Amino acid sequence: INRVLFDLTSQYGMNPGRVLVIITVIFAVCTVLYWTLIHSSKTSGLSIIVPTQHNNQPLWLLANLSQKHDLIEIGGFVTMRAFKVQPRELRRTNRITCLRELARRELALLWVSIVFSLMSTFNIKFKDVDFGRWLKLLMTKEYDIKATGVARTVSGLQALLSVYFVALLIVTYFGRPFE
Repeated sequence: INRVLFDLTSQYGMNPGRVLVIITVIFAVCTVLYWTLIHSSKTSGLSIIVPTQHNNQPLWLLANLSQKHDLIEIGGFVTMRAFKVQPRELRRTNRITCLRELARRELALLWVSIVFSLMSTFNIKFKDVDFGRWLKLLMTKEYDIKATGVARTVSGLQALLSVYFVALLIVTYFGRPFE
């Protein structure tokens, strides 16, 4: 256990940069998994959650959101709407226009995967330090990104692994825990 948790990850604190590389690799792998699940799975993927009283759907992702939405009840009242993120159909015009639309669609889907992966990486807070909430406050509109199905499990595993590696990074970079 010591070999896996401390030696392979940070060489008992002598190589904190390795922990940063591990966090980055987890972030990148999970981003690709979310992007793949958006494309391939009907039951799993990402959804945008917006309050019912506002039309706060992100404009950069609007074309890739489902037209149907699920209603979410909190306390017996419908307070939120969930729009599934899905790749939009491309119009078949000429080749250049089709390639441009494909690039826009894939960049939007990749961006939502990156944002969700970043939010999952910093989902678990340390006492009063909540990086995930700070990331949500950077958005121009009030919405949340939620995972369903397998993506939810991936997000939970990413959050648990990330909180361990972020804590290990902070401890090994700013302290000497193994002396």
